[in-house]
Amino acid sequence: MGYSANSEIKQAMEQAHASRSQALFSGVSWLFGLCRAATAGKRLGKAAGLA
Repeated sequence: MGYSANSEIKQAMEQAHASRSQALFSGVSWLFGLCRAATAGKRLGKAAGLA
């Protein structure tokens, strides 16, 4: 009985870790996309200013 409870806890912790790393990855990719959009906006602004 103690073994099955232990394996269930281990499985739950692994699932939590996987979802946390997935959330972290999506957050990082979202920030990266935001930075790329800001950089593109600055370039467009400079191009519009020069034109």
